[in-house]
Amino acid sequence: MSEQYETSGYVTIPEGTLYYKIYGRKEEKKVPVLLLHGNRGSHKDFSSYIKALKEAGCLVIAMDSRGHGASVLRGSMLKRRITAADMAEDVVCLLDHLQLKKAVLLGFSDGANTALEFGADYPQRALKIIAVSANALPDGLIRPMYLMEEARSWLAGMLEKLYPKGKMGEWCRKQQFFCGLILHSPYLTQKRLAGIKVPVLLMAGTKDLIKESHSRWMAGCIPNSRLVLIKGGTHQGFFRRKEQYMETIIEYITKKD
Repeated sequence: MSEQYETSGYVTIPEGTLYYKIYGRKEEKKVPVLLLHGNRGSHKDFSSYIKALKEAGCLVIAMDSRGHGASVLRGSMLKRRITAADMAEDVVCLLDHLQLKKAVLLGFSDGANTALEFGADYPQRALKIIAVSANALPDGLIRPMYLMEEARSWLAGMLEKLYPKGKMGEWCRKQQFFCGLILHSPYLTQKRLAGIKVPVLLMAGTKDLIKESHSRWMAGCIPNSRLVLIKGGTHQGFFRRKEQYMETIIEYITKKD
């Protein structure tokens, strides 16, 4: 059956390769939904959502962001500061490779930041954006989270000086790469958020790693946005309370504007 059809592949980018997986057939004219996972994650994080989206009649595309999962980032690139804006360019490369003009973007955490960067820079390529636990600026994170990532980055840097080669050195560089994404991006000012013209669903928990005031500020900046705050929800609520999130997300994707 078509809903069981799966294919996978790689896209070459200047910095390495991107892994992707498609659930369904493009020729069936289904709504394409591209999934963007969070920091230190992979497309596998979306397993429950993939099943639900397929059942809702969507063409589901799941990718591993650069440096994550099965995507390969050249070693030298781990030392370069990479941001959510770079990740948004990767989304363009994948859509071009798949010959898709537009897609709905569903992102979680860092993936949500990438989705919003994409909406700001490539508004003509997005149908809708669902951004779960997104922040527009690094200071949108609660302070303990930001300080923890600073400490992780510092410790990985110290360890790399002691063990610059082998698996340990590679692990240290990877950790600094992950931390850098959180500490230095995204950079979505009020003006850039106002430039996102497609419909945007923002979701976050009231006990998220993102400040509730920041989520409300983002919603106020994006013209065609809707904010859903999950009472008592944490950053991991997207996975632990997935039925609650899923219902809202699928309704938003499938509704006619």
